[in-house]
Amino acid sequence: MPIADEPSIFVPGRIEVLGKHTDYAGGASITCATTRGFRIVGRASAGHGVRVRSADGRLDATLDIGPDVHAPGWLNYVATVVRRVERNAPGVLGPCDLVFDSDLEPAAGMSSSSAFLIAVFLGLDEACEGRIRAAIGDTVHSLPALAEYLACVENGASYGRLAGERGVGTAGGSQDHTAILCSGAGRLRRFRYAPYAEEGSWPLFPGLSFVVAASGVEAVKTGAAMEAYNRASRLAREAAAAWSRAAGLPARHLADVLAADPDAAHTVARSGVAGAEELARRVGAFAAEMACVDAASSALAAGDAAAFAEAARESQGVAERMLGNQVPETIRLAGTAERYGALCASAFGAGFGGSVWALVPAVDVSRFVDAWRADHAAAHPAAAARARFVTEAPGPGATGTGGVAAW
Repeated sequence: MPIADEPSIFVPGRIEVLGKHTDYAGGASITCATTRGFRIVGRASAGHGVRVRSADGRLDATLDIGPDVHAPGWLNYVATVVRRVERNAPGVLGPCDLVFDSDLEPAAGMSSSSAFLIAVFLGLDEACEGRIRAAIGDTVHSLPALAEYLACVENGASYGRLAGERGVGTAGGSQDHTAILCSGAGRLRRFRYAPYAEEGSWPLFPGLSFVVAASGVEAVKTGAAMEAYNRASRLAREAAAAWSRAAGLPARHLADVLAADPDAAHTVARSGVAGAEELARRVGAFAAEMACVDAASSALAAGDAAAFAEAARESQGVAERMLGNQVPETIRLAGTAERYGALCASAFGAGFGGSVWALVPAVDVSRFVDAWRADHAAAHPAAAARARFVTEAPGPGATGTGGVAAW
């Protein structure tokens, strides 16, 4: 990266190993950070607003500082952070210059959008010499709390006393932000969300590497893709509400529902609400995915790679049969990986495009990638022309200058 030699903040992407669409429903997932990500430098300036530019000069824009600033495309994430800081720490932001670079594939399912939002926030705090952190530190008092807060910045929700606003338009949870900020090098970690808890940490199986295929179908959280993503989140909320009415008991999310009623899918199906069958299917998908997370956690703890692979296969099947967030390209990539030598493979991220990870013997990575790529090109030539295949390893969470380690 061109700015790598300059003191900077590094913000990685993430791999969702297992736990598809579980975080906003109070569930758990197994994740790790990537070794690729954003580097950003934030400095106060003599300008009139927040200038954000890429180190290669291709992107360069300046936004006004104010509670009503908005912008299209990639600048939506910058504007969202500026608005939220102005609302939660009024008067703290001053003119500043953010310069960033990235080797993280955009819109590929590795959470480049959340990583960028986090990078902008940390860059702004660096430019303000920690004054944002000081202003909200009574509420955002740890790195996990920062992950939860920045998830709320993205989805627009309030966080404690820190009032929310419209966010970027997605109704997601804090999985991505937690993995990006709280991961450890060489480790797969299990986190639970809403509220946060770390529930396990294990090394990756020895001799194996992640190969990530960005399918060439962009997982953009805009337009129809955003609508599809938000629909999965909305169905989870509606299913919890339907169960709560039918059972006469309170429930914040699906995790509460299943803790109280292991047969919740049938309870929702019999509830008589509009769309009860679809809501019951969403409950079933969440329950099945959480069973996969539990099985994979036990396998990691026991060092049982075969049992882990079985959990990954089942998770992919749940996504295809029940969650419905897969496209033909990701289904085939996941389905053919073992044919070419992978232990297992699974699509990850929001879905409706994006990436598939495969666990591959490190000594076979080059041969595997050639075969996997060729199969993808033969089956889906248009997507394959945009596809990228990279080797990854579990990396550390965000690091660098400024106050990253101070939260």
